[in-house]
Parts: sequence; structure tokens; C-alpha cells
Amino acid sequence: GILGNRDSKLGKPSIPRRRKWVKRRETWLVILGVILHAVYMLSIFDIYFKTPIVHGMDLVSPRFSPSAKRLVLLV
Repeated sequence: GILGNRDSKLGKPSIPRRRKWVKRRETWLVILGVILHAVYMLSIFDIYFKTPIVHGMDLVSPRFSPSAKRLVLLV
């Protein structure tokens, strides 16, 4: 299987050692998953929620009147 479980061909003495190996591998898999998800979430927040501030731009007057007084964004 994915975590290294195989049918027991070596007999009963290797079962505790194999369980320890599988448990250690599962622990590393969970740690790796948490780290990758954290990096993924931080990159999403970095890309979508940081606004670059641009200085030195001239004001532009609107060409037409707005269709509403307020704008609501659902993110």
C-alpha cells in the first residue's frame, strides 16, 4: 500500500518493527502535509490580499456617473 504495508512474508518477529516504521512514515507524511498546506495558504493570501501602493499617479475624473452609491464585495 501507500504507507508500506505489505503482506507478512517474513513471519511474526518483524511485525513490531514494521509497525514502528509505518508509524514513523505516517508521522512524516502528516508533517509534510501540514507544511505544504501552510505554504499553499500563505501564498494564496500573499497573492490575493496584498495591494501594491503606486505613488506619483495623476487624478482622473470619471467619464460617467456611478450606477450605485455603494459597492459590496464578498470574498
